[in-house]
Amino acid sequence: RWRVMIAIAILPPVLVILGLFTLAESPRWLMQVGRKEEAIQVLHRMIPNPAAVEAVSSDIAEVIAADTSNTYGDVLCPQTRALRCALHISLGLAVAQQITGSEAVIYYTPEIMKKAGIQNLADQILWALPVGSAKLAGELISVPLLDSQGRRPMLLIGGFMQAVTLMLLALSFLFDWGFGCTIVFISAFMFFFEVAAPISWLMPSEVYSTGKRGKAQSIAVTLNRIVSGSIAISFLSLSTTISVPGTFFLFSGIAGFVTIWYYLVVPETKGLTLEEVTRILSREGDKRHGSLNAHEGDYRTIEPRRQAGEEKDSEVGEFESKLQG
Repeated sequence: RWRVMIAIAILPPVLVILGLFTLAESPRWLMQVGRKEEAIQVLHRMIPNPAAVEAVSSDIAEVIAADTSNTYGDVLCPQTRALRCALHISLGLAVAQQITGSEAVIYYTPEIMKKAGIQNLADQILWALPVGSAKLAGELISVPLLDSQGRRPMLLIGGFMQAVTLMLLALSFLFDWGFGCTIVFISAFMFFFEVAAPISWLMPSEVYSTGKRGKAQSIAVTLNRIVSGSIAISFLSLSTTISVPGTFFLFSGIAGFVTIWYYLVVPETKGLTLEEVTRILSREGDKRHGSLNAHEGDYRTIEPRRQAGEEKDSEVGEFESKLQG
């Protein structure tokens, strides 16, 4: 049976490898290595409006020209306001994703089930199935909603509901509501964790340029794994020291704090190019206390400007057609 279990795990990476053959190279990378014509071709595949392609390619060239140094030191010791904000967001999201205890819940679900009253080992493992299913469902729902609903709503909903479900889980243990409530609350927690979790991997790629992106991602992933391991290692000791309800009350409080941090710090990047995000982050220091209104104000300013440009292109095209007629 264990061979079948391991063999099934081969399928996802095989699908990922096959999917890579359908992906085009990044236009920014192509321009960075001097393959401008190929970059323009990729942009034409992505953007139907030729005028917009020219504008985007100019923005990319401008950013590449300004982005001359791409060492780990440049990422960790940023010299510009935009890069300082990008570092804050990337590392903050890496920590926030794991600090609410999701890995500990997954690793120790059988142990949690035991404390909830399920003593049989086979039943403990069986009841871990709905928890894993809820985690998968949350991810399947979250990914397609990122582009339609935006990053911030998913973070705020996911963070807030993690705080609520962890609080209910703590109360379930405190007042002995039974293993049924425990399973429901753990499953709900994992579902809402996955609603917000993908953004921690997505956002660094949206706030960093091509040259710094890989290094920034590697630093964020390393920090993410350190926090994950620390939470997993300390969970049993913590639950023994301050009790299981106390541990989940603590995680609930952390999730609440994380949600506030999402609200105050993380900008909306849906529909924005890297160049537009960089402009927002460059002004971020002056707007830190305004946060959400500032982010949405920037987005509302950029988006109508882009739409106005497209309408102008359309009007020019119609005028030229009439002249030719």
